[in-house]
Amino acid sequence: MKKYLVLLGLVSATIVSAQTLTYEMVQQCENKRDLDADWIAYIASDNYTYEVGDTLTIGESSKNHQYMYITSVLNSFASTTPYLHGSYGGQTAIIREFKVFGFKKGVKKVNVKAYLSGIGLINIDFEQALATQEIKGKGMTPDQALEELKKAKDKLDLELITQEEYDALKAELRKYL
Repeated sequence: MKKYLVLLGLVSATIVSAQTLTYEMVQQCENKRDLDADWIAYIASDNYTYEVGDTLTIGESSKNHQYMYITSVLNSFASTTPYLHGSYGGQTAIIREFKVFGFKKGVKKVNVKAYLSGIGLINIDFEQALATQEIKGKGMTPDQALEELKKAKDKLDLELITQEEYDALKAELRKYL
């Protein structure tokens, strides 16, 4: 019985890892059909893992009070513009699925379909939205990390934290700078 449970555990672990898409897989793939699957997780270019069921926070709109890389699924079938209006900043969307699209002229993209209250399903060109901060990633931008480090330095100067606490935070934030 133990042998079967161990074998079942190994098979389950293999299936789970096989259902995780990575940024590198997308960039290195030559044929989109090789990546047609029901992915349950995506390891993005920021090296964080995003999973089906996770929440994403909508960031600031890029220009003209609308998002360039986030579109409404419903509006994409209507005559109105499918781009999400800029008033949704700060709201959260729940990830429903990951799909790979593109491959024309070497452009390979990961699309996230998510549920946003008040809108319904939205499509997110994930890497572009992450890069332009239309969605807030799990990590920090270099500017955010620098701001956090400056705050910690002020706290150190005011003797509100110890040198060891400051050094530990600095080491943690260094990966974002």
